[in-house]
Amino acid sequence: MRRTIILKKNNNPKKYKYILPGTGLGDRLANILTVCAYANINNLEIIFIWQNSERFNYDINDVFKFITFPEKYIFLTKENRDTKLLKELSIRGQDFYHGFDILPETAHKLALVNNRLNCTLNEYLTAYKNSVDEIKINFDTDNKDYIAVHCRRGDKLEANNKFLPDKLLNEIKKDKINKYMILSDEQIPIELLNLHNILKPNYNIMKGNKHNYMLTDMLYLIKSKKIFSIHNDTGWYGGWSSFSFIASKLGNNNLVSFIHDNTRYDTMKRYIYPLEINNWSIIRF
Repeated sequence: MRRTIILKKNNNPKKYKYILPGTGLGDRLANILTVCAYANINNLEIIFIWQNSERFNYDINDVFKFITFPEKYIFLTKENRDTKLLKELSIRGQDFYHGFDILPETAHKLALVNNRLNCTLNEYLTAYKNSVDEIKINFDTDNKDYIAVHCRRGDKLEANNKFLPDKLLNEIKKDKINKYMILSDEQIPIELLNLHNILKPNYNIMKGNKHNYMLTDMLYLIKSKKIFSIHNDTGWYGGWSSFSFIASKLGNNNLVSFIHDNTRYDTMKRYIYPLEINNWSIIRF
């Protein structure tokens, strides 16, 4: 199975393999975009190894039906003798990008720190945007102009924490868009069910593997006009979702995240790369 994803600046690009993490769909797409931006700047040709795990088992053919990568990228579902001869791409100390590392602004910073990149932030952001623009989404929906509310991993808004659902509903209702789609792989917060004009995603486009329902959610997030991302966690992972972030990049729509103080976002903003991220706004609670 072959797809190619590298911009070739000359006839002799250096070849590497990059093993995509066997984690969630958001992390995989995020890693593809990050590596493609890096490869485009450094004139590298990357063979992506798509691996699955017991927890996240995606059929790569289902992904290709709806998300089309340029023919200049190569994807393989398992390593063969040819790829074993290739050196594995190492941009930073860890095997893959995750969490806030997938932000292009942060990825650029980390690559500079590790002496793996020699370009300005604007140059890297341009390469990243080019990588996004090369990806085509083959999905349409009859429901137009809706707000997508993404409940990360089905996280519930507990009854003893009324402040978040109240604030969330207030913010949603401020928007001129009055149609909503709530996307969650588990229980949906009951407060959100009180909204009017709730649209239902069509999961019939995906059959079989339950993880393909996540691909359906991704497609509806991409096609929305705005994404509200919620995660009722006061710890390190509070307020963050690579899934909704990547959807906002691929859909070129606005992302609004609800976060607690002292979460990963606050730490990144204060100590690692204190700048504003385009089309991403934060509401604290």
